[in-house]
Amino acid sequence: MTRAATVVELFCGCGGISNGLLHAGFDVRLGIDHTTAAIDTYQYNHEHVGSRGWTADVRELAGPQILNAARLGSKRPDLVTGGPPCQPFSIIGKRLALDDERGDLVLEYVRLVSELAPQAFIFENVANFASIAGGAIAAMVIERLERAGYATSSGVLNASEFGVAQMRKRFLILGLRGGRAPGMPHATHGPLALLGQKPLHACRDVLDDLPDVETDAALSF
Repeated sequence: MTRAATVVELFCGCGGISNGLLHAGFDVRLGIDHTTAAIDTYQYNHEHVGSRGWTADVRELAGPQILNAARLGSKRPDLVTGGPPCQPFSIIGKRLALDDERGDLVLEYVRLVSELAPQAFIFENVANFASIAGGAIAAMVIERLERAGYATSSGVLNASEFGVAQMRKRFLILGLRGGRAPGMPHATHGPLALLGQKPLHACRDVLDDLPDVETDAALSF
């Protein structure tokens, strides 16, 4: 029987990325976040499948501690994923980047990827991460990850082009240890039906069967 790939998620929040990975058949061992309420939600949604949530500040963690908490012992996770806080880089915020007290957390992500040495990683942030400070911060993060031994691909993807009923753009860096750059995924949904793309999903497609909020059915939903 094929072994499921093991995952450690940094900055896991309530577990959105973990949820997708679990549905895809990954063995998500551990999710780490600084916010207790987020970890409580993570535990509620994922503990029954063996995933553990851990409330911790990644600045205070080292690779061996994480491996132990993930029940991996001396083994390396197959995948490390995570999205450091986006507020320092979002166009909605002050865009202070590394001058924001949370901005250095992108470098903590790089440090822990280097210490955990997974076979692959996924870095996620807001689309503006690619261009803030003239692209210098994204370039620095990529350069440090490549120096740690990873071939990388990066770009901005829109969730609507992968079957999600939301126009949600995110900057991703994908990395693979000791091999060829993994490449960015091609859109599965869009206007190019001749190339096999499926139609975009509208919010109506996924919400239309929910009961009206003012009905008895909604109260018992």
